[in-house]
Amino acid sequence: MNLPFDVINSLGIKEGDEVDFIRYNVKSFLFAKKSDLLSAIEGKPSAEQPSGQRSSPQPAAAPEEVVTEKELDVLKVLDSIRYAERTSENISKALKPGMAQTLSELQKRKIVNTYKKDDGVLRYGIAKWVYDKYLYGKRSTADKQQKARPSEPEKPIAQKEAQPKKWILKLTEHDAFTELLESQGYLVIANTPDAERLSSMLETSIRMGLVLGTRAFNRKFYVALRSYINKYASKILGLISDKAKPVSEIAGEIGIDEDGVRTILYILSESGEVVERRKDSFKAA
Repeated sequence: MNLPFDVINSLGIKEGDEVDFIRYNVKSFLFAKKSDLLSAIEGKPSAEQPSGQRSSPQPAAAPEEVVTEKELDVLKVLDSIRYAERTSENISKALKPGMAQTLSELQKRKIVNTYKKDDGVLRYGIAKWVYDKYLYGKRSTADKQQKARPSEPEKPIAQKEAQPKKWILKLTEHDAFTELLESQGYLVIANTPDAERLSSMLETSIRMGLVLGTRAFNRKFYVALRSYINKYASKILGLISDKAKPVSEIAGEIGIDEDGVRTILYILSESGEVVERRKDSFKAA
């Protein structure tokens, strides 16, 4: 495939660089160096910047800025509301008198940002550096109990092995989510609070379509990089085009973990490309 020189130059592609070409939506694709795609997923600037090209604008709120107690009170109110329900109406109901002006100031400083998903509803997000520094892991026990839905009590992850898997143990480490997602291409999350935390950390990547996820009937959350899905989806669909196959058989033929196969299949089922004929057995639609 031949690309115009100005495209290669603007992307900073040099001889020997690995590139990736992934679907962004029905009519669009993303083409870039693999290192730049991973940087975009984590919200980091790319490692290289071609000469003559402008640097990407940095967020107005730098990590050196200080969040006051008054502002932190407003951020805690936002954080107490699930991201999917963090709409203007719900936030207005939750804010105490006098907090609306502080929220407006937080928006001006880019500490609080607004986004629209496919449903067209405006939702509020908290800048990752602020969340990590002031909110992550600092919610009180009472707040956690209030936020958890009564119908979905947290359950321990059932383990078949004598020892938990290494990636499950790493979920308790700081910033392990993005590291695991980047290294293995997918994540399986067993509880709602952790899934909400990951959603907040990867808001930008989710909006760009670089990270996809769904919740299965087993109440676990399955999340994957779009590049990981694109790498294996066609192979998996080829195996189940004629008849349904169990996940274990598909994983053996493809050569990846069963959880990785489940993640791809559950996400493909959201778009109607596959159907689960019986538990853990899928067929192409």
